[in-house]
Amino acid sequence: ANAATRAASADQTSILASHLEQTRLRADSSADESTPPETIASSDSELCHQDQDEDVLDEGHAQTASSSASDDADLLDDDAGSSASIEERLFAATSVAGASLLARARRRDADALLRAALRGFEALQLLTHPDALLASRRLALTLLADGHPAAAEKLLTGVVHALSQSPDATMAQVHAAQAEQGRALLAAGRVAEACSVLAEASKGLAAARGADHPDALEVEAHWGLALGALGRADASIARLRPAHSGLAKALGDGHPRTLTVACALALALARDVTDAAQATPAASAARPGDLAE
Repeated sequence: ANAATRAASADQTSILASHLEQTRLRADSSADESTPPETIASSDSELCHQDQDEDVLDEGHAQTASSSASDDADLLDDDAGSSASIEERLFAATSVAGASLLARARRRDADALLRAALRGFEALQLLTHPDALLASRRLALTLLADGHPAAAEKLLTGVVHALSQSPDATMAQVHAAQAEQGRALLAAGRVAEACSVLAEASKGLAAARGADHPDALEVEAHWGLALGALGRADASIARLRPAHSGLAKALGDGHPRTLTVACALALALARDVTDAAQATPAASAARPGDLAE
């Protein structure tokens, strides 16, 4: 019975993690619906990206969404476009377009463009270039959204390793990619590994970007989900509760990211109450007075 309960808990955790990812994509996509497609990547500045509240991948007319890659603005220098070859800029722009399609839930088209961008970087022997690593992360998020967590995790493992070896990458970038790796592990059912990776990513992002940053808070929520899947209800709630309150403060109670974490917290609390209720009869049956009777 306990094994069945743990399996059901793991399934619920996987569903919640997937729902969190889809909610983020839909939320960021809705903010971008008014943008004409032809404005995507219309300037070199759009190869960089930043957003204080959302995990958007690109700054410019098209603010494309996916996961916790909002820190990647630092991957490109302000004058990167002037020093990059035409081919590099083309493949980087292709990656931007792929991310925009992902934000609009056009995963098949996004997958095709991102793979094309990576083939281009590979032909130039630039797979560890910041733009190529960003394209790899985008492809991994596409795979994760499309139900291929194992393939996403394999890709993200390579990205994390490459970023950790890059002198130009910041710790925020390393831990943001690590958080995506943890989510892929969680979705793949490798819960113990996910818990370890998400714990490190959560602490790292909190140190790099601030504990109250939405990205750090959301990674903490995923860490809480992983703890819950391990059967550690108290530890799970201890992560989900501050993550929810922090997101509510940063983004508002009605923001999709806040609401999704609220749902996860509510389920964790309900599960904790159910587990306690199930344990009470067993404890009562084992009381010395009952045994004496």
